[in-house]
Amino acid sequence: AAARAAAARVRVAAAEAVARAAAEEEAAQLERRLVRAAGRPAWQRWRVRHLGTDQQVGSALLVVGSVAYSGYCALAVQLAATEDLPSTQLYLVSSLLWLLGT
Repeated sequence: AAARAAAARVRVAAAEAVARAAAEEEAAQLERRLVRAAGRPAWQRWRVRHLGTDQQVGSALLVVGSVAYSGYCALAVQLAATEDLPSTQLYLVSSLLWLLGT
């Protein structure tokens, strides 16, 4: 019984040590990120804070471009001659599908 209790204490101590090491590593990673962020130019920190990451900005620009192209295609459908109507309608459908995908 004493051996089992000692083994249980060892397991608990090992689990606590692992948890403590993980918490220390997480704190160290946070500190490294903060140091890296502080080393960036002020305009870059402002851009990330207010506009988001490069991926977020790119995604927003894709949506804006898709909306603009869909509007262009809708206008082209309205102005298309009868013989061009099927192809312009397909362009409109394609642009709307692209917009749904962004």
